[in-house]
Amino acid sequence: MNERRKFKRYDVPEGKVFIFNHFSTKVGFIKNLSRGGLLFEYIHLVEEVIDPEVVDLFSYDFNKFFLTGLPCEMIFVSKASSEGNGPKTKRCGLKFQDLDEKQKAQLHSLLNNFVAPIV
Repeated sequence: MNERRKFKRYDVPEGKVFIFNHFSTKVGFIKNLSRGGLLFEYIHLVEEVIDPEVVDLFSYDFNKFFLTGLPCEMIFVSKASSEGNGPKTKRCGLKFQDLDEKQKAQLHSLLNNFVAPIV
C-alpha cells in the first residue's frame, strides 16, 4: 500500500494533548499529529456521529498549551474496540482546513518543542 500522507507525523505521548470538538461532548486524546491533521482516540459510550468542523487542542503539561478554532474535516472513524476489560474506544482522523498564520505558528511550536517525529 502506498503512503498517502503528505506531512511528517509526530507521536504524542499518551494523555498529554487533548482535543475538544465544538459540536460534541466528546473529548479525546491525540495519538499523533502533523501539520496537515491528527489522529485522536475517545471513549465510545453511545453511538454518536462525530463530525467535527472546528476543534481545539490543549495540554496541561506542555506550558498549558491551547490552540483554538482549528477548522477541519473528518477523514475516518474506526469501529469501536477495547483492550481487555477496558472501555470501548474509537479513533478518528481529521484533516486541517485553511489554518490562519497564528494557528500555523502555534501548531509548528507544538510539533517542534513537545512531540517526537514518528520514524
